[in-house]
Amino acid sequence: MKNLVALTAVLTVLILAGGTLYSDLSAADDETVDTTDDSTVIQCVVLNEGFSLAAGSSSHLSILLTNTSSTARFILVTISNPVGTATPASAEDDQSTLTLDSEEYSVMTVTITNDKYAKAGDYAITINILSSDTHGDDTVSESTDVPMTVTSNLSSGAEYNKIMGTWANPLPSPFDGPVAASLITAALWLLIGYIIVLIAVPLTVAIVMRKNDSDRPQIKRALYKMCWAIIILNAIGKGIRVLGVSEEIIDTINIMFYILYIIVGAMVAWRLYLIVVNTVTTHLDKEDIIPGKQQQPSSLLPLFKLIGKIIIAVAAVAGIMALLGFNLTAIITSAGIVSLGITMGAQNILGQFFSGLVILSNRPFKQGDLIQIGSNTTVYRVRDVNIMNTELENWDNTDITIVPNSTITSNFVKNITGETLKSKIHIFIDVAYGTDLDEARKIMKDVAYAHPRVVKDGSVDRPYTRVTAFEDSNIQMRLSVYVDDVNDSGTIGGELRQEMYNAFQTQGISIDYTHIVVHNDAPEVRSGANPATEAGNGS
Repeated sequence: MKNLVALTAVLTVLILAGGTLYSDLSAADDETVDTTDDSTVIQCVVLNEGFSLAAGSSSHLSILLTNTSSTARFILVTISNPVGTATPASAEDDQSTLTLDSEEYSVMTVTITNDKYAKAGDYAITINILSSDTHGDDTVSESTDVPMTVTSNLSSGAEYNKIMGTWANPLPSPFDGPVAASLITAALWLLIGYIIVLIAVPLTVAIVMRKNDSDRPQIKRALYKMCWAIIILNAIGKGIRVLGVSEEIIDTINIMFYILYIIVGAMVAWRLYLIVVNTVTTHLDKEDIIPGKQQQPSSLLPLFKLIGKIIIAVAAVAGIMALLGFNLTAIITSAGIVSLGITMGAQNILGQFFSGLVILSNRPFKQGDLIQIGSNTTVYRVRDVNIMNTELENWDNTDITIVPNSTITSNFVKNITGETLKSKIHIFIDVAYGTDLDEARKIMKDVAYAHPRVVKDGSVDRPYTRVTAFEDSNIQMRLSVYVDDVNDSGTIGGELRQEMYNAFQTQGISIDYTHIVVHNDAPEVRSGANPATEAGNGS
């Protein structure tokens, strides 16, 4: 309540000052002087009916000029009006002079431009015609008044000395003037705004922010301050309009009001944008969740925050600059030229940037995935995906490789893990000829089914065996299984080999291997043979 009383006092001072200024500005009005001569030499007829012009705009006025004299006349046309400037121009050569023979006529188009702060009301445009014969003699000055209605959304108009701009001031003297009406109007608008803010701000914060958001109190306070500033400016603007001050003051208040409105709108848009971005990135991260694996925050979130912040800030600044009268077309053109130069000079950097956008949006791999790039058979684990590059580490976690994103998008990428950590491994073992192959395959499958890390639930192919080759001295067999984590596939494979070896030993199945026999004793010499030859051919 104390703040409300203080604001009312400030409004009173501002509106009283505005009333004094208004009285000074309204002390003298221009009078339209009719200089029409009684003897009409050049007849002037305005072809526009009900000529009306908004403040700050332009319109065309068509004038029919007829030479009623018996000789040719040289004609000069000028325009005067109390609320703006007028630039006469003919339709052909943009000049305000012409020559007409006797009884000849011509249509002249005049462009009327009103000042931005022209006061609304009914006026008269004076068309001044100065004519002479072709020798410069017999000069005649004539004038014609053209009614013109000026409209302006900055003028008080019908709102003058009306409470809320609608109801006539019913107060007795000395409170029946515009000052009292403007104070009452401003106070009522403050009260209405106060009620709206008490409802709108908490509701807006509840909609655009989570209840446990740490920034919620700070944003709420900022919105209260911004909304109060808007309410105060709106109340001042409404009160001043009822008071009837100059259009310049009303326009200044309006500009300040719209600037604050843009700032508050940008704040609300930013919070809504964050909600949408957080929802989308959270949904994408849920799709990439792998059971038992710790998930890192989405790499897309900082990027989208940066893009949204730039777009909203640029839109807000552009709106404010437009309100202040800046030429946005020239600014946008200059920015386009600068952007073109930057693009030409930083093609490699931009290529990496957009490649990063492609990777982060399409998500061909994510943090922790095992991949192979191009023809390189080295398996890398994805450590981090950034907007400009991707960090990879080798299988032993001893080396870190930073690869530009443009290199990744321009090569074939094989994602070994994909959407799951399950991975298929093959274990080969050789048995001697004469081995019972059915028994050997059964032992291999039993070992696989007994291992806790082998996937047997049917979500992927169950363990199976097959004979893969007949070698010179052995039969090659293969066990194919899926393990639950590719990162442990080497360890699991080693455990399966050890268990199969022990099982084969228990069942008496021989694992064939290459035999090398070395003889150290002297070779036997057959009867009649050459000892040197036998020694050379012996083994």
